[in-house]
Amino acid sequence: MAKKKCTDGRKNNRPPKEHQFEKGRSGNPKGRPKSKGLDNSVVGLLKEEVSVKIGGETVVMSTYMAMYRALINEALFKKNHRAFKELRPFLDKIAKEEEQKIQNETSKKDIELFVKISQDLAEARRLKAEGYMPAKEPTEMPKST
Repeated sequence: MAKKKCTDGRKNNRPPKEHQFEKGRSGNPKGRPKSKGLDNSVVGLLKEEVSVKIGGETVVMSTYMAMYRALINEALFKKNHRAFKELRPFLDKIAKEEEQKIQNETSKKDIELFVKISQDLAEARRLKAEGYMPAKEPTEMPKST
């Protein structure tokens, strides 16, 4: 299809120079309006609270927690491998957190033991500097039971 020729004196179907946008200036300065999006609606729905019956007792929880609970039940009791696959990243994260927690507790116990030993050594050095000598040194180690 051939281009139509402009009959009112314009060149190449362009508006006259005084009505054209300046160079470097957009024709839509505010841009396309941002949509509220489906994301906000879905997040709002997932945060709503629902009543769920667990073991004969009604419990109120958020929709997403109820969905995760249903997913966990699918994985555990119905042996649904897809549900387990969806939960795997969460299980790995929990396992890593538990492992870190155990390591931190061990480290805390080690630090507490080290502090106790260093305090005892400092006390022994202080007593030795003061000239304190025990009246009698133990000859036998006490037997542990």
